[in-house]
Amino acid sequence: MFLNNILMNEGYHSKSEAFSAGKGSKIFINRRKFLDLSLCAGSIILGHNSKVFKKSLNDISKNNISNFAAKNYFAKNFSLTLKKMFPNYDKFIFCNSGTEAVFKSLRVARAITKKNVIISVSGSWHGSTSELLYSTNKNLKPIPLSSGLDI
Repeated sequence: MFLNNILMNEGYHSKSEAFSAGKGSKIFINRRKFLDLSLCAGSIILGHNSKVFKKSLNDISKNNISNFAAKNYFAKNFSLTLKKMFPNYDKFIFCNSGTEAVFKSLRVARAITKKNVIISVSGSWHGSTSELLYSTNKNLKPIPLSSGLDI
């Protein structure tokens, strides 16, 4: 949905509304500029084509750093930096995607609360975690948002 040159994150409506470029907080569609309120669901919080992000990618490339799923030097150093910033926290969990982060947070919440109820904000994206790919009808019965989900 477009509202006064602001793009609301409502999905794809037609082929003519495909993004063609992005800079800072703005995105471009058919050479028209819009304010991007979602910033890729928060994954590009520094904005589109951020100089900081580009420099980080160059540093990663120059130093042959890779994306490691197992314990690694970079995750350890980053966790030590986070510990300095957040001294009240003892453990940090790193994930390879937002979906994985949501999945792990649900698992941690269940372990702590011993409850199995999930409240999800309608109209928001919570990754591809199967448990959150539902909306509800007026009787609060679950409606799958995708094929292949169990009810």
